[in-house]
Amino acid sequence: MSATYQRNKIISGTFDSEEFWREKNLARLPSVEDRQSGNIVMAMDELMFVFCDSGGCYDTLVTRFEMDKEQKQYLDTIGFHFQAHPLIENYGLLEEARKKNSCRLLLESGNIPDSIRKNNKKPEYVPFSVMEESEAVSRKFNLDFDNPSIDVIKKVNSKVYSFYLNREMGRVNDCHIVYSSEEFRQKGEQILSNSSFLIKDTLGVSGKGNLLISSLSVLKHIADYLSMQEKKGKQVLFIIEPFLQKDFDFSCQFFIDKNGQADIISLQRLRNKNFTYEGSFTAEDELLDLLEGRGYFKVIKDAAKQLYADGYYGHVCIDSMILKTGHIVPIIEINARRSMSLIKHRLDHYLSGYSLKCGFTYFSLHFNRHINYGEILEKMQEQGLLYGIGNGGGIIPLSSNTLLINQKKQMGTADKREAKGRFYVAFAYENVQQQEKLNKRLLHFLEENSLYVY
Repeated sequence: MSATYQRNKIISGTFDSEEFWREKNLARLPSVEDRQSGNIVMAMDELMFVFCDSGGCYDTLVTRFEMDKEQKQYLDTIGFHFQAHPLIENYGLLEEARKKNSCRLLLESGNIPDSIRKNNKKPEYVPFSVMEESEAVSRKFNLDFDNPSIDVIKKVNSKVYSFYLNREMGRVNDCHIVYSSEEFRQKGEQILSNSSFLIKDTLGVSGKGNLLISSLSVLKHIADYLSMQEKKGKQVLFIIEPFLQKDFDFSCQFFIDKNGQADIISLQRLRNKNFTYEGSFTAEDELLDLLEGRGYFKVIKDAAKQLYADGYYGHVCIDSMILKTGHIVPIIEINARRSMSLIKHRLDHYLSGYSLKCGFTYFSLHFNRHINYGEILEKMQEQGLLYGIGNGGGIIPLSSNTLLINQKKQMGTADKREAKGRFYVAFAYENVQQQEKLNKRLLHFLEENSLYVY
């Protein structure tokens, strides 16, 4: 990418930050632990390469695991130049690393590349989300880091904050906060007399923080589960709300500076499945015009003012939706951090320089044979799928370890289970027809190479 900033950056990411922000005394919703999926989330920090833009090779992307050299070389050929700095080289330590966010690992690693210090300027520290240890990282490595306190960040990221913000802005809805299993049972029975409803963890991670309650038997099961935790001293604190028939989801990314000025960065359509994020796609002009006419952006600006008044500044992503009735729900939840859609925006910015559009998504895959990442890129190149500068579009693979981390963990062990992976990609295209064709060709390519979508 062309140089944008003169200051160099240390970039890192914890993509399940809500898990580390969450108070340990809070009750949880029932869920099935999937360690392979957890390993993939740890490897998502590779996606942060899009923020490496200060020119040369002076920005440093800090990742938990070593990026495959073929992926690093490919990104270099399309203009993303940076140093890669892994924190974990022994995959046998993966289970221990699961308990630590990227800041904690960075503190324990003891070093960053000296070559980042250019022109004696203080490098900037750019985390995906601010953690308890972020300030300590900046002090230890003498990095420029200016963010609100961690207490403010935890507060504004909570769905309780979104609940009260909606109330203060006069957007009264049928949401409720429940503080006990019995209150959950009683409120739930009232709502079920009219519709199904959602129970939401106040700091739930994507795909794990929401449950749909559609019957009295399910309601009783969840209430009993919460009651058991109460008896062990856990605090019940959840949001419940009627299940809304949505048409589609979208999100708005904006930045609040230290003076309180809020600038909208982008608006993205979202693809969600079972409450889990699956991708971001460019919002069409018709949607932007509709939102402008309905006062959506005024709501966003008002929300930014309140966030600033409550002590927050920095990146924000607000999730929104349009219902099948046409009604706009402007604030579902607030993500006061960088976001997946902001990563998509960075790819938009990059591809706009080549008059191309961008779609950002991933494919959940399983496979039971050894996969060589270099061969995957080589075959994509041979079949005309791989994006290259000047080739009029194609697929940009965004991460190697989200695809292969579970295979790497199993190597040298007796574990022969099918490995799970996620193939994060950007579609670089001129028109929708080209994007649809690329999607079909990629699906066929994956199956041809024994990578099966689930």
